[in-house]
Amino acid sequence: MNRESPAYGNITSTPKIAWKDYPFVQTLKNSFSVPIGFNTDVNAAALGEVNLGAAKELDSCFYITVGTGIGAGAIVQGKLLQGLSNPEMGHILVRRHPDDKYKRKCPYHHDCLEGLAAGPAIEERWGDKGVNLVERAEVWELEGYYLAQALMQYILILSPKRIILGGGVMNQKQVFATIY
Repeated sequence: MNRESPAYGNITSTPKIAWKDYPFVQTLKNSFSVPIGFNTDVNAAALGEVNLGAAKELDSCFYITVGTGIGAGAIVQGKLLQGLSNPEMGHILVRRHPDDKYKRKCPYHHDCLEGLAAGPAIEERWGDKGVNLVERAEVWELEGYYLAQALMQYILILSPKRIILGGGVMNQKQVFATIY
């Protein structure tokens, strides 16, 4: 998020039509007399974890949400990881499980993490929402297979002191035992 950009603080392209080109930060500044920041949901979550949550007092952490999509935010040496744009860490490529015949959910990448492991991919692959598939071990073993690959890549690249997993899919506690 480049504060120098003329588009900073605006929601630009989004599938949520009512929010397209919305001047979010300026609208808030017009209504409140407090400092206003603007970033992605996962970056805000990572900042929250390092300031008030599970990574409090650490100078690095990695927060990943696995739900309707997959996104991540990282704090490295006390600073939010940002570059030219927001890192799209949910779209890293993973090795497809040899028994997984599911096409993919992501329209942009053939074998990205989000396209194979986010909630909509689980539902489309197995024909039901994850919350209704609790007893089907094969669902969570496949989920763990993809998440383990991603977490290994994030660890090797970012070397975070703590990883925090959140999102609706991660509410399925049985998935944690399959990430190895």
